[in-house]
Amino acid sequence: MAFAFILKHWSLLAIALLLAAVGFQEVRVNRAHTQTAEVRETLAAERVTYAQAAASAQLAVRVEESRRETEKQESIRHAQEQIALAESNAAGARTAADRLRQQVAALVASGRRGTSNPGAPAGSTAADTNLDLLVNVLDRHSRELVAVGAFADRSRIAGQACERAFDSLVR
Repeated sequence: MAFAFILKHWSLLAIALLLAAVGFQEVRVNRAHTQTAEVRETLAAERVTYAQAAASAQLAVRVEESRRETEKQESIRHAQEQIALAESNAAGARTAADRLRQQVAALVASGRRGTSNPGAPAGSTAADTNLDLLVNVLDRHSRELVAVGAFADRSRIAGQACERAFDSLVR
């Protein structure tokens, strides 16, 4: 009997099954749309979070860059002050060396005139040659010492500036 009913109304049953399948599929599609919308919202929130993190990181980099630049400028300023002081000291040393050379020249001139030792014969050739050699060595030596001192001062100041710059980078 049930079988006869199915055979008689099979087209209605097929339509009912088809409508049920379409309804079920529509529920699945709506659920998929809802899940897709949720994923899009989550993705948008993540993008905002990442954008904020990137902006914060960029700001931190700019702040650190500014700090390093300030430290570098301070190191340069300090090194320039030290160089100016060293140059001033070198100028003082050159002045003192010039005075010493003038005193030696005056002593040599006095010795050649024979006023420094009345018992020695004036114009002794061997003594004059030795005295000229001594004056020449003293002159060259004092000039070289001033140059080496200036070089050493510049090297020391540059090394200290480099150390300060490195220390500011690793802080």
